Amino acid sequence: MTSLHSLVILWLMNYTKIDCVRMQSERQWIMNKKKFPILSIILYVLAGLLIIFAIWSASQSIGYISEMISLGQLVFSGNEFDIINFIVNSCAQYVVFAVILIALGCILQKLQFCKSSVSEEVIESPIESSEDSSDDNTTEDVTEE
Repeated sequence: MTSLHSLVILWLMNYTKIDCVRMQSERQWIMNKKKFPILSIILYVLAGLLIIFAIWSASQSIGYISEMISLGQLVFSGNEFDIINFIVNSCAQYVVFAVILIALGCILQKLQFCKSSVSEEVIESPIESSEDSSDDNTTEDVTEE
């Protein structure tokens, strides 16, 4: 009976040890996961909204041009440059701003990861005291008699 009892205790000890090791590895995995900076996520969301607005603006512009052509108020031949210019002017600025926001988000994300990798390294530099420099800066007044 005691051997069975001791076997159960040994099994439980090994099981809890394995469970503890598994929990520690999960904690390390969670801590090692790279977190995105919140400002970078906000920039990505704003860029997505700008892209959606650019697509909507382009579709509205194309719809307007199509309506003008169907009503006979605009002729496509001879006005190709003006029509393309109208469509590009209505949506290009939003696309450019979205690309800028995505680039800023990427830069901020890379800076955050570089900062976190540098902060993990411990760099200790000795602090030098400058007692001699305070003595060199004093001036003595010499009076001639």
